[in-house]
Amino acid sequence: VTDITERKQLEETLRQSERQYRQLYETMRDGFCITDMAGLMLQFNPAFQQLVGYSEAELYTLHSQDITAPKWHEMEERIIREQVLPRGYSDLYEKEYIRPDGGVLPVEIRTYLVTTGEGQPMGISAFVRDITERKWVQDRLHEANAYYRSLIEASLDPLVTITPAGKISDLNTATELMTGYFWQDLVGSYFADYFTHPD
Repeated sequence: VTDITERKQLEETLRQSERQYRQLYETMRDGFCITDMAGLMLQFNPAFQQLVGYSEAELYTLHSQDITAPKWHEMEERIIREQVLPRGYSDLYEKEYIRPDGGVLPVEIRTYLVTTGEGQPMGISAFVRDITERKWVQDRLHEANAYYRSLIEASLDPLVTITPAGKISDLNTATELMTGYFWQDLVGSYFADYFTHPD
């Protein structure tokens, strides 16, 4: 007869840990996936499947490059070669997935190297976040800035934008013509140094 109480306690602790991991895996809002070293999908959570829009059966037949916009292939290969393989993880980077309907999904992603017990590479895991809303805001901000720039450039009067600290943050061509200074000479400098008489 052998007392296996401790072993049973360890087994229950392991089962509980696995249940907690599975619950976290299934309910996390960010997408998560694991591919083999060739990029074939091995595992993914519901959030990832919802992001990319493919069925579970479809995803298991696809490689990462199959759902990544072609213009990002070379960059991502370089990140894996220069960051993930040497040090085990990548910097945060952006790319785009292609959904089944042809739509483009901008995402923010960080990848990690999955290794065997002996430290040999066996796959790549990735945490994926949808940044559609952020990109939309960035695009609107870019449009607004372009509109603002067109307005100030159309003015025949010199226009200068000054920060609360008194530094020049922007100016138009009319200001350059009036002062004889160029944009790069003035931006970042104190307004008073160029426009206010010492007296």
